[in-house]
Amino acid sequence: MDKPTEILELEEYYGISLTESSSSFQNNSYSLNENHEIVGLNLSKCQISEISILKDLVSLTILKLGENKISDISSLENLVLLTNLNIENNKISDISILEKLKLLTNLDLGSNEISDISSLRNLTSLDSLALRNNQISDISDLANLVNLRSLNLWINEIFDISVLANLKNLTTLYLWHNKISDISSLENLKLLIILDLGFNKISDISILEHLTSITSLDLSRNNIMDISFLENLTSLTSLELSGNQISLINCLKKLEKLNTLRLSDNPVFDITPLKYLKKIKKISLNNIASNDFQILGQLTSLEELFIASNDIYNISFLGDLTDLKVLNLGKNNLSNLDVLRKFKKISKIFLNDNEILDLEQFQFIVNIDSLFITTNNNPCFDGYDVEFELDKNHYDLVLNLIKKIDEEKKEYVLPTKVLLLGNTGCGKSTLLDYILQDINPKMFKNNLESTHIIQVETFPKKIKKNIIPEAVFYDFGGQDYYHGLYKAFLSNDSLNILLWDSQNDKNQIRKDRNEQLTRDYDRNYWLYQLKFQYSNSKKLNSTENTEPIILIQTHADNELVNRETYIGDCNNFNIINEFYLSFNSTAIKNNKTLDIGLRYFEETLNEQIKQKQIVKYEPIWYKDFLNYILRSKRKSYIRLEDLGLEYKRESDKNNYLLPEVLREIAQTGLILYYKDDADLKDIVWLNPTGIIEDIHNRILSKDIIKKNRGIINQEAFDKIIKDDKVIKLLINQKVIFLDEYDNNYIIPGYLPLTEEEDKLYELLTFDFIEPNFVMKFEYFLPFGLINQLVCFYGKNRNKKHYWRDQLLFTKDNSKILIKLDFTNLEISISIKSKDDSKKIDKLQQEIFKDILDIYWDKTYEVKHKDIKEGNINIEDINSENLIDSRLKANVYNESINYEFVSPDDLYISIDNRYFVNHKDLENKNKTFNKIMSFGLKIKNETQNNKEIEIRRLDKNSFKEKATGLFKNFTNNKNAENMKKIFISYAKENKREVNEFQKQIAPFKLTKEVETWHCSELELGEDWESKIKKKFYEADIILYFISSDFFSTPFILDEEVKRGIERNNDPNDNVVLIPIILEKIHWEDLLGKYTSNFKGKPINSYEISNNVWYEIVDDLKKHHFRKTNPESTSGILGQSKEKMKAQEDSIS
Repeated sequence: MDKPTEILELEEYYGISLTESSSSFQNNSYSLNENHEIVGLNLSKCQISEISILKDLVSLTILKLGENKISDISSLENLVLLTNLNIENNKISDISILEKLKLLTNLDLGSNEISDISSLRNLTSLDSLALRNNQISDISDLANLVNLRSLNLWINEIFDISVLANLKNLTTLYLWHNKISDISSLENLKLLIILDLGFNKISDISILEHLTSITSLDLSRNNIMDISFLENLTSLTSLELSGNQISLINCLKKLEKLNTLRLSDNPVFDITPLKYLKKIKKISLNNIASNDFQILGQLTSLEELFIASNDIYNISFLGDLTDLKVLNLGKNNLSNLDVLRKFKKISKIFLNDNEILDLEQFQFIVNIDSLFITTNNNPCFDGYDVEFELDKNHYDLVLNLIKKIDEEKKEYVLPTKVLLLGNTGCGKSTLLDYILQDINPKMFKNNLESTHIIQVETFPKKIKKNIIPEAVFYDFGGQDYYHGLYKAFLSNDSLNILLWDSQNDKNQIRKDRNEQLTRDYDRNYWLYQLKFQYSNSKKLNSTENTEPIILIQTHADNELVNRETYIGDCNNFNIINEFYLSFNSTAIKNNKTLDIGLRYFEETLNEQIKQKQIVKYEPIWYKDFLNYILRSKRKSYIRLEDLGLEYKRESDKNNYLLPEVLREIAQTGLILYYKDDADLKDIVWLNPTGIIEDIHNRILSKDIIKKNRGIINQEAFDKIIKDDKVIKLLINQKVIFLDEYDNNYIIPGYLPLTEEEDKLYELLTFDFIEPNFVMKFEYFLPFGLINQLVCFYGKNRNKKHYWRDQLLFTKDNSKILIKLDFTNLEISISIKSKDDSKKIDKLQQEIFKDILDIYWDKTYEVKHKDIKEGNINIEDINSENLIDSRLKANVYNESINYEFVSPDDLYISIDNRYFVNHKDLENKNKTFNKIMSFGLKIKNETQNNKEIEIRRLDKNSFKEKATGLFKNFTNNKNAENMKKIFISYAKENKREVNEFQKQIAPFKLTKEVETWHCSELELGEDWESKIKKKFYEADIILYFISSDFFSTPFILDEEVKRGIERNNDPNDNVVLIPIILEKIHWEDLLGKYTSNFKGKPINSYEISNNVWYEIVDDLKKHHFRKTNPESTSGILGQSKEKMKAQEDSIS
């Protein structure tokens, strides 16, 4: 049957294809009734932003528009027959039209930007309502929705849930991650089956004893100590209690139906009551106070057990738990794993961070198929040259090592890895060619072609069969756009030769000999870069040396060049020698000093190659296999099934471990192999230089790529390469990436610099004046950062424009410019937005986090799925925590426990003039309300015929700044904790409020306080809801006491009474301060709270301005500007005398 006309119009309008379905559960589908009217439509995940075309589909009863870019839903007002509406994961803030959709029974508004839900108050037919992940604080408008059975209010700002007492038909209630402390209103919700109260501020759970129908209860991450009230909840099958202050668990022995129990991160000492839970299948006891886990051996029905981080030495008590499928023993003190041989059903086991000394302890894995195991950070692996990938399965790696134990071995000397690094044109390729010559005398060849990306050569160049070379040289292309590839080849146990010439020993832009613009970097940039890369991969202590470095200054034959030795700390970088060399054979022949210097370098190189060679006892097959790889000259890839013919390993006749062997070899940079890539896991490139040369000559040098300046249509690019495997290789190496929304391949290395597109750049960025914030680094930016930024933000669905040093893109209502200034080692972020300041703050936080993730080379492609070690327990990753296809664990990790890891040399500025050290900003023991910022030394310099600013930090120019100004860039609560002041007053006292506001204004400018009073209500705003929201957010409530104050019923009932209730709550730290304006009997109601001047009225003073100054000064000293009481050297650690000498700057 033909599609309805309306469907054809939708397909053309949105550029999609829709299929008819009996239901609307699958994406891009529609359903018809017997009259062939469209009654169901699913347009989820279609990148839709505008939906006016839907306004005439008045027969719709089911409509799904989730995961799009919709902000305006006014077009839905005529769809009055709708019973099921899903518009989750959009950008919706105004839902007022929903009040017209009276027939709705199922409504999903999750993950939008909603704060006002008043339009829902009369949707009394609703059976299921999802409002998770919004900005809701007031839910009083839900009072009439008495037919609701399911309500999801995850991740909002709700503190008062008293209205829920009306919703007696609720069976499912999700309140995870709000600001709730009082749950007494839930007492009569007798039908509740699922209740989620995790991540709130709850301490008293006594009312739960009445909710005996509950089968699933989440109380994790609260302030609960007493759980005795749970003993009556005998229907419970799942109980989440992690992250509280629970020590006694006697009540649990009555919960015999429990299937899942999570008690991690509690001070539980005695776990004996658990022995009564005979039916339990899943228990989590990570990081508790008990030192006796023997009782667990009686729970023979267990299938999942988590007992990490408990200092356990002996696990023999697990012997009878043979049904275990998942076992977390990480971060204990285990050395003996014999008991694990009994576990035949195990599918996942965590043994990382223990004290296992003998590799043969892992012998139990040999007979277990499809096992996931983590084993990193155990001493038995210290003698092996293996690299563990965190969060990956280590099964193949460990099995490979176990197999080698019984294989016949022979001593081998493995080749030294030698890296040639430096700016383009510094002589790397010339030197390598000289080193590899097997003639005598050797001659330097002039005008060799520059290396493109990387050249890998063995020494000697020609390898005989069954011989392993002495060294493998890696000559990296010096052009800045190749730097991103260095990380793929950098590894420990290498020798580094850094070449430089004095003319280009600085951070600058210049034209290379092919008239292409490129960037140079000074020696410090290279040295700190190498130290960072090696230290990060090896996790060195500060006292350990990185890999050795030989410095070579070139052009020694130039009479205008003087020798310059490195004046920094050579030991810090492990610089073992410096040379001043000429690569001109004629000059060397005529100058004995140059000749002696070259010979000495050659002797030093040979000596270092011998020192860095690693002697290993490897199986006999390994030498032959490695020799085959090193002699391979093929430019194309080889399939593993063909390579397997050369992998002659008796203990692995089925070649099961061949991928793991290749993964380990790939980590050295000798081959290109991607074991975990589904598209590439069955092939390997044995000759990286060959494939890279082929790619450059056959693909990247094409005129069409140069003409299009690094941006080429996907179809045209596919025609050039004609090989999906090579395309995937280039994507993995971050040489290219696919912009799926514009159908273009982006080649960052061929993008223009902004200097090459001055007019276009000015046109696109003219409205950006000053950056919102600047990240400044003292020494270096990591290799390939711009490539990664382009690849990351280039995936944004909205409009963007790329340069080789900048990225302009839009996100929601904001236009964002990220500029990398390699000359000054700065990343500046500018945002132009129509959003309010709160949303801009959130966007700044997000971009800052993204850049730090990329800096540390986290797997940002799956950042939102990443569970970072230490922030959340691995047991949180299971199907039971899946709600709406999301892991609660992920939300917890991403939005709550993000950890800023500060680079040593990172400084932050919000005015582009003064910069604060990020490590200091994060240090809660050092930084409180104020932090020292440093100015700049600025000079002008001409580069590439253009005058630019050279900006360096000036540690002698400093100003004190309020830490609140930097709250978007830190987890330091001293910075984030801007005090919120609520002013309660009668309208007749507005003049006094204004006087107070004048005096406290300087501290509002420095983000130390925020004030609010009812005069700030906007026209048409729900005044009661807004007052209540601001009242419950306040840290300090000021009562402006007068006769008019006590004559205002709303103030007494809602602000004074509720304030006293808050103050009496032990979990609420609100401060109540009466400000006595005139003589009145106020003590009976508020006398227990300290007032101004011991209750003396302000109107009794002659000069009121001085009075308000004293009041604000007292607030400052005692409530929002506190120094560390244990500190004797001021807020920032410097002398108080020096502190007083500095200007207290607001700007």
